Amino acid sequence: MKTLKNAIRLVVILLFIPGMNSLAQTPGYAEIIEPGGGEAISGVFTIKGSASHPSFQAYQLSFALIYDPTETWFLLGESQSNPVVDGGISLWDTTGITDGNYRLRLEVFLNNDQSIVTVIEGVRIRNQSPIETATAAPIAAQVTAT
Repeated sequence: MKTLKNAIRLVVILLFIPGMNSLAQTPGYAEIIEPGGGEAISGVFTIKGSASHPSFQAYQLSFALIYDPTETWFLLGESQSNPVVDGGISLWDTTGITDGNYRLRLEVFLNNDQSIVTVIEGVRIRNQSPIETATAAPIAAQVTAT
């Protein structure tokens, strides 16, 4: 019982440390359903998922090369101020993007200056090159703190 109390105290303390402005992932608040990790996409693709929360303010999507030491992210349009639950959260026109492997990030911004972030690793854009016969195994979503 003492261990549980100490764990709860630690969580409460971590929530109030300055600079800790990203919440732990809660299913359904910042979730990308499609594309999945390892999925090959082309053309104009509908990104499906959820971007909502009781303190929802806005959300935005961005992408980056999977192996980019500069951590440069490119926005997929403007921030959106309407929450979405299990639906289309954005259209991604991949026709102007070089074929390769990418990361897709969903950030849900909350009214209390915190955010929830989900990253899907290994989205394969294939507009010019043929899609490989064997589809890569899905890579699980990674939740990161900002």
